[in-house]
Amino acid sequence: MTKKQYKLSRIIVMILIAFTVSTSLSLNNYIIPILTIFAGIAFMFSIRKKYEKEEGVLADERDYKIAGNAARYTLFIYSIVGVIATMVLMVLGKENNTLLTIGYFASYTVCGLMLLNALLFKILSKRSNEK
Repeated sequence: MTKKQYKLSRIIVMILIAFTVSTSLSLNNYIIPILTIFAGIAFMFSIRKKYEKEEGVLADERDYKIAGNAARYTLFIYSIVGVIATMVLMVLGKENNTLLTIGYFASYTVCGLMLLNALLFKILSKRSNEK
């Protein structure tokens, strides 16, 4: 399996999953999307293993470093935008309870994401120190 075939297989699987999930949900069927997602994950895992077995490395350390930097910048930007949106919504929410509720939700998502990031950082740091 070449890298082009691997990427094409992934795209086809994602399209099939998206089509199946959207169609099933529009028909009020909630079991098929769950099964489809798990089947798609299993299929992607199997083609990844097949590709790695035949071709070798799929990603190198540079790719992981770039992904880490992208995740860090994404978290930073989301946090700043979320805090600003929260403040604006809470100020406007004094007159409209719906905006206040959305402001609270935004604040909880920002806090939750930052706490999740801190927790995962601790866990991954411990794992890397153990190796």
